[in-house]
Amino acid sequence: MAITVLQAQNNRQAASNAVTVTISTTLGSALVAWSRQGLNNTNTVTMSDSSGTGTWVQTASGYVSGDNSTNRHAMWYKANSDAVTSVTCTWTAGSQPTELVVLELSDVHLATPHDASVNSQAPATTSLTTGNLTTTVNDTILIAGWGAGADQTWGGNPAGYTFPTNGSTVRVYVAYKVVSAIQSAVNVTQTDSASASMASVFVALAEVIPGGPLQPSSPYLRMIH
Repeated sequence: MAITVLQAQNNRQAASNAVTVTISTTLGSALVAWSRQGLNNTNTVTMSDSSGTGTWVQTASGYVSGDNSTNRHAMWYKANSDAVTSVTCTWTAGSQPTELVVLELSDVHLATPHDASVNSQAPATTSLTTGNLTTTVNDTILIAGWGAGADQTWGGNPAGYTFPTNGSTVRVYVAYKVVSAIQSAVNVTQTDSASASMASVFVALAEVIPGGPLQPSSPYLRMIH
């Protein structure tokens, strides 16, 4: 059993504080959301989805801004989700470009998948390396999200990583790698076509425990309740 990325979907709003991605997912999948807004470095996010159930959790790496002033990025995840048809990211204020990419994953830990996360940023650059990520468990998926302060033609898939179809907009990009051993101080670099502020979040999510006990929120328990 290994974590699989089932799909990615994206959307952007050119002048809004909220953006909704249409995505039809399966009961029990995990969801990951990578978002950027281009107004300031103080806005915060409220995540929601069409199911109205469960909890979205921000990665421990927190918010990150490419220039510490005019933008902010965040990554969120939702373990063992009910089926959804849409995911919405709402920043507290602003009428600026707002981006969102959502991934659907299978075989992610049902309750507490977050293993480790880091962020990085640079005020004016054409490439950005994530922070150094060290994991504590063997079987994880490494997900890197980058954002840029101007529209980009992204530099292609980083070596060893997979770009999911629909995993980018002109200002955000996501790539992932499934690993089966503990990782020590690993990082990954993405390039863009025009110098701009850039920011990244790099997270490791753990695989479901084979043969382990069902979590209280397991879809299997919900179906037989």
